[in-house]
Amino acid sequence: MSGHAADLIVAVSRLLNDAEPGYEHIRWTRADLLEYLNDAQKQVYLYRPELYAQTDVFALVPGARQGPLPDGCQLQKIIGSVGDVGRARKVDDGLLQAFADTGCAPVNVSDDYRVRGYSFTPQDPMSFFVDPPVPDDGRSYTVALVCQQAPEAITLAQLDDADPRNDRLVTPARMHNALVEWVLYRAYSVDMESAQSFAKQEAHRQHFYAMLGVSEAKERVVATSQAGRAPEGATP
Repeated sequence: MSGHAADLIVAVSRLLNDAEPGYEHIRWTRADLLEYLNDAQKQVYLYRPELYAQTDVFALVPGARQGPLPDGCQLQKIIGSVGDVGRARKVDDGLLQAFADTGCAPVNVSDDYRVRGYSFTPQDPMSFFVDPPVPDDGRSYTVALVCQQAPEAITLAQLDDADPRNDRLVTPARMHNALVEWVLYRAYSVDMESAQSFAKQEAHRQHFYAMLGVSEAKERVVATSQAGRAPEGATP
């Protein structure tokens, strides 16, 4: 883990010379810095989603189609049935979906049911298909799956809560400095009329992408796609 949001905000305030005892957060409030930090985790997720991969257990329902997946889960793979030493194999999504659409039920799989194959597509991001379909026999079946889980925004209430688990950052520790760079970039972006602030924000922005190993070309592609525009020079 990358530590706690409260600690990072204190560190950034010191870097911004906005942490004099008794006069903390005069220029940038804690709410401002928390907003920038939440945005920082979102930006890291956009460019390096593999850093947020986690394994979860998912309960299956009868049939081939499964879902919806948990909010924020970008499915990467199905490991297999929980408790099964075998691994599920990714198969052609067209075949599994065609089978699911027929309404056919599996035959004699209840005694030894396990997921042998699966498929999913970007066009249906909240669902996936399993093979063989889950029998409707009243039993509970689960699979282990790997999701790239989008980080949830931390609230001011969580920041002030005495429980340290509530403001824990989910971004890996090696990206700590990248988070700091993005928060500083956002902070200096507030003052757009100062040439010095503009130079600082640009430097912190470049440091952020360098720490993520992101090229300028990829930065432009992701930025334009997030804005709902096609990248310059892109063909439909």
